[in-house]
Order: sequence, then C-alpha cells, then structure tokens
Amino acid sequence: MRNWIVLTLLACSFTAFGQPKFTIKISGNEAKSGASISGIVNVEALIDTDDLITGVEFRVVGEVRGIDASTPYEFEWDTIADKEGSTDLVIVAKFQNGQQARHTMNLNIDNQVGLGGQAHLDRANEFFRNGQTARAVLSARIALKADESLNAARTLLAQSYIREGKLREALAAADALAMRASESSEAFALKSRIHYRRARANVGEFAEEMAMGVDAAVRAMEIRTKMASSANGAEALALQADAAYVRGDYEQAANVFAQLSDGDPRNVRHINRWLQANLRAAKYREAIVIATNAENRGTADDYTFVALGLAHAMQNRTNEAASAFAKARQKNADSHHLKRAQAFLDIRDGKHAAARNALIALQNDSDNSAETAFLLMWAHASMREYDRANEQFWRTLDLDPLYVDALVLRGFESIGESARPGDEQFAETARSYFALALKARPNHGQAQLGDLFAMAMAIHYWLRDIAADDPDQKELAYKHAREMQTRIPQLINSHRGQAWFHFGMGIVMEQAGKLRLASSNASDAELRQDDARRDKLSRDAEREVGIAQQIEKDRIPAASVPAPIRGLETLWRLLFPPMMSNP
Repeated sequence: MRNWIVLTLLACSFTAFGQPKFTIKISGNEAKSGASISGIVNVEALIDTDDLITGVEFRVVGEVRGIDASTPYEFEWDTIADKEGSTDLVIVAKFQNGQQARHTMNLNIDNQVGLGGQAHLDRANEFFRNGQTARAVLSARIALKADESLNAARTLLAQSYIREGKLREALAAADALAMRASESSEAFALKSRIHYRRARANVGEFAEEMAMGVDAAVRAMEIRTKMASSANGAEALALQADAAYVRGDYEQAANVFAQLSDGDPRNVRHINRWLQANLRAAKYREAIVIATNAENRGTADDYTFVALGLAHAMQNRTNEAASAFAKARQKNADSHHLKRAQAFLDIRDGKHAAARNALIALQNDSDNSAETAFLLMWAHASMREYDRANEQFWRTLDLDPLYVDALVLRGFESIGESARPGDEQFAETARSYFALALKARPNHGQAQLGDLFAMAMAIHYWLRDIAADDPDQKELAYKHAREMQTRIPQLINSHRGQAWFHFGMGIVMEQAGKLRLASSNASDAELRQDDARRDKLSRDAEREVGIAQQIEKDRIPAASVPAPIRGLETLWRLLFPPMMSNP
C-alpha cells in the first residue's frame, strides 16, 4: 500500500521582484487540485532556479512536517496519521537572498477508511501471511484509524513490527494493546516477548528489559489464573489446571487434571496432561499408575507410552522404559514426543552430541515447541557451544515467555563459564538469572539452589586464590558465606528425595563450612561454636551427597563431596525433570 508520489516543482526563472511560477507534477503527471493520496507517500521537490536555495519546507495543515537543505528535496508524508479528506500541502523554498517562493496544493487524503476496520484488518492479515510486513503495518494502522476498538489490529501491528525488527514501534503497539486490553493474557505475553527481544538486541538496558519481560510474563500468568477462577463447570477445571501448570504449580495441576480425567475417563488429552504434570512434579510412581491404567482401558496413545517410559527411566527401570518406548513407537513411528524423550535421557547420560543432533533434526522437521528449544539449549551448553545455546535460550523465551527453566539453565551456564581463568565474575552474572527466575517463581527449587551454588563458587574462588589476597574477592566470599548461613536451613527440607537437590546442597554446604565467620576478637566460646557450625556443615554435606548417590547410583559414582566445578558437571545432568510439550 506504500504509494510513492513524486511532486516535481519546476520553478521558472524570476526576477528579484517577481513571484515564481510553479509547475507541479505527481508521478510524472501534471497535478490538479483535489488529487487523492493514501498510505505513506514520498514527496520530492525539484526546483530549477539560478538562485541559491538554502532550504525547503514542507507544511501540512500549517505545521512544518519536513525540512530539507539538499537536493533532492524530500519529505515522507504519513497520511494515515492525518485527518481524512481535503488538506493543503504547502511547499516553501527559501533563498539565500532572503526571498521565499511557495506553492499551495490542495490534496485529498483517502485511505478508504469507509470500508471499515475489519476489511482493512483482513487485508493486513493477508499481507502478514504472505510476508509483506510493511504493507501489513499500513493496513493494520488504517484498520485502527477506521475502528480504534480493533485490538486484533494492534496485535498484528506489534507482530509485524517484530518481524521487521522495529522493536521500539513493536513495544509501543503492545503497550497500547495492554492499556486497552488490560485483562488479556495474550497482550502481556506479547509485551514479554518484545522486551526479551529488546534485551537480546541491546535496545535499552539489558537487565531492565529482562526484568520487564519477566514482569509481563507473570502478569499474563496472573490473568490466566484470574480467568480460571471465574469460570464454571468443566471449562473452569480445564482453565484452572492449565493456569496451575503455567505458574509452575505442577502438583496442583496434576490434582485438577485428575478431576477432569475422573469426569471423562476416556479423554486421552486429560490423561496425558495429567501425566505431563506428574512428570514435571517428579511424581514418577503416580505417572506409572496413571499410564498403566490408561493402557489397560485402551486409551493410551504414543504420548501416554512416552510418559510411561520416562517415568520408568527416572526410576532407573531400564527394561520397563524400553518396553514403553517400543509401544509408543508402534503407535507412532515418527513421534516427536518419543524423540524428545530420548534426547532428554541422552543428556542425562552424557550423550550430548546424540541429543543435540536429534533435537536439531526435530526443529528442522517443524518442531516449534519450547521444550525442544530448551533441550537443545541444554545439549549445546553441555558441549560448551555457548553461542548456539544462547540462540536456543532466546528461542525458548520467544515460544514461552514464562519458561523459567531457561533462565535457570542460563544461570548454571554462567557458573560453568566462571571456571575459565579470569572469568570468575560470571558467577555473579549467574545470580542475576537466578533472580529473574525467582522473580517469576519464588519457590523454584533449581533457581534457589543455583543462587546458593553461585555464592559457593565465590567462596571456592577466594580460597583457591587466597595468596593473591584480593580484598574485594575476600569481602564477597565472606558476605556470601554469611547469607548462606541463613538460607541453607530455610531450603534444606524443601525438595527432599530429588537427587539434584541433595547433590547440589552437599556441594553448597561443603563450601559454606570452609570459612570461619567468627570475628578475629571472638571469645573462645564463640570460636568453638563457629567450629561446631563448620563441622556440622561438613557432615551434612557428606550426608546429602550420600542420599543423592543412593538415588542416582549410575550417575553419581561416589558418595564423597566433589569440588564445585567437578560437581557441576554431574549436577548439570540431573537438574531438570522430564519435560513434555502439551499433547
């Protein structure tokens, strides 16, 4: 819809006292008063004169819209922003001798607003589908000019700007949408995606953009929860279960999906969502019972058997897992759920290249799930392919703005990067990602552990480099040790029975107990008390790693507490439960 209208002003030679004569052409044709224009037009003025022109002004409705001091004299006119109908375009040429020459032309702005907003929105959608985003932007804007209540046009406008890489304009459109549709979860999810993209493109301040992205994603989740609470009947249960899953309350989601399944026991989707929630909640025994019952009733599909296989695998039941996966393959030989599950297990077993290749193949096969993007991020980071992991980090958040595990994994990735000589500061960078994750979900266990682990790294680096006697490094180590004193007891009973938690806490406790926190002028009693604290932390650390080793004998070779960097390699593979996309 972009119309390029060329106004050629041929100024006749004139005397110092005469008014020049203008000949105006529009797109090669002589213009007549009342000509119609629309969209965004480019006005170009070519003035033939022997006198020196210092500048040309373009005025619309008495306002200076453009000034150009060099040939060709140009002005881009956004007619969509102006009132429809008759308007005057005034072109003023200013000469070095102080004289001015002007010509007024009456034009008719006609963006076909009379067709109605929906007609223009339909046209915008067609342009967008065909990849003509610039034309989609114009049509969406005209749709809003015709009917400002069309929030769908604002959504399309923001999406079109995103596709064009115009993130400032995209955010403005999304802000306008959120103001008019303050109870739309889609509006805030869109805002979240734009803030993340702005952070990635270094538009604005990174930390601020990321925080606003998380805030918008949380707001979207809150709206979904509110909508669920006001619904009735089976629809209410479905919304409540979905809202609980989105906010990370997987046990609650599983309970509600159980109610849905009880009411409609042959509904395969309800069964599979129930399984999905139980896997994320690490309720593997429950998942085995649910899937087995579904198989006995004849209501199991490939998703059901994949979930069953994952539950068995997480219980180290290799033969049972293989049997379930074989049944899934019989149901669907090309099951993406099965391929994703195998990649997950490969990452846990250290087969990172196999997982990476399988996940890349899935994406090449049009798998656009956030789970696949996250797993590929995990595989790349496991192989220290950090640039590629970074690409999948952003892709994950674009597909699901509240995929908190991506923020957590990015934090642990930063901890790993801190092990490079000279890059110890990345341990503090890691804490910023854990803070974002906890901003979204205050009780996220892996984020809580990650933050403690990052502080433990600061202690480890101080003790390793103690001969350097860096006062800043020392201050940071002791500051973290004191904070860990408070936070370890608060967290220790929260995720019992999870190998990643016990193993990670063992490493954290070991480091926390290595620093004496009693002051240099402490009494003997205070010193003994501090020594007792350190001894207890050391014993507790051994106990926690021992518990983890009992749960994951094949992946944790010994019950002794490893050094943080070495331990991170093991913890890395244990961090996350099975993750399946929505059935």
